This record gives sequence, C-alpha cells and structure tokens, in this order.
Amino acid sequence: MSALHRFSPGVLYGKQAIELLHYANENNFAIPVVTVNTTSGINAAMEAAAAAGSPLALQLDHEGAAFMAGAGLSNVQHHAAVVGAVACALYVHTMAKAYGVPVLLGTEAVTQDKLSWLDGLLQAGADFFHQRGFPLFSGHKIDLSELPFEENIETVKLYLSQTASMHMH
Repeated sequence: MSALHRFSPGVLYGKQAIELLHYANENNFAIPVVTVNTTSGINAAMEAAAAAGSPLALQLDHEGAAFMAGAGLSNVQHHAAVVGAVACALYVHTMAKAYGVPVLLGTEAVTQDKLSWLDGLLQAGADFFHQRGFPLFSGHKIDLSELPFEENIETVKLYLSQTASMHMH
C-alpha cells in the first residue's frame, strides 16, 4: 500500500505525522521537503507528489511568508510574515485534500531573531486550533544553536509546551 493510500490527504499532525515518518523509515523512502513562497510553487509540489504517489513536506521561511502576503503589507513586527504564513497554511490545507496528498507543513528552522514571528504563528495557530480542533501547521523547527546550551534547551521547552497543546511536533 502506498503512502498516498495509507494516510489521509491533507495536512497531517500529531500521531498521523509521527506515523508517516515511521512508515517512511520502515519502507526506506524519503519525504521530499519543498520550501514554498507562492501558490504556484505549492501547486507544482503537490502535483509532483500526487504523480509520484508520495507524501510531501512543505515549509515556509520568514521572507517567503512575507512575500506571500505581498509588498503592500508592512512587515513591522513580522506582520506580513505572519499573515502570509497563515494564508499559505490555509491554502495548503485546501489544496492538499484536492490533490489527494498527505502533507507535513511547517517552517524552516526559526532562529533567535525570528522568535517573535514564531510567537505570532503560534497565536494564529492557537486561534485556528480553538476554532477547528486541529492545528494550522504540523509543526515548527527552531534553531537556537547560537545560544548557550542551557538557554537553548529552556527556550525550546517553552515552545514545545505550546505546540504540544495543539498536537503539533
């Protein structure tokens, strides 16, 4: 049974996301990861995944998310990057089901200088979760390697407590 038939189409989260990763490992295949910043890029990645019978991981970075929002929005306090990432995530939720592709959706590794962007995404994600009962993103990556080890661990633990409450990993 292919991964496309074993996993529901749409954005996977929680146990489904973990099961997909285990399934890929057990069956010796990689899940393609594509950084996206346009709807045409999202469509192309999903079309290719559907044609290949493969699940897909899509990720956003701060600049790409702001690009999704358009040049007309200010990115002061990461406003455009948050709005663009949310719009992109909503689009991915819709199109993944349309293409019949299971998708892991997240951010590229968020660095210390972009943590307030992640805070905005988590607030938007919490609002989405409370309205719909499932998360907006599968998870987020954090890279705090420039911090001292103990500070890195403590900061990541704070974020993990927030994401875990929304079934994100």
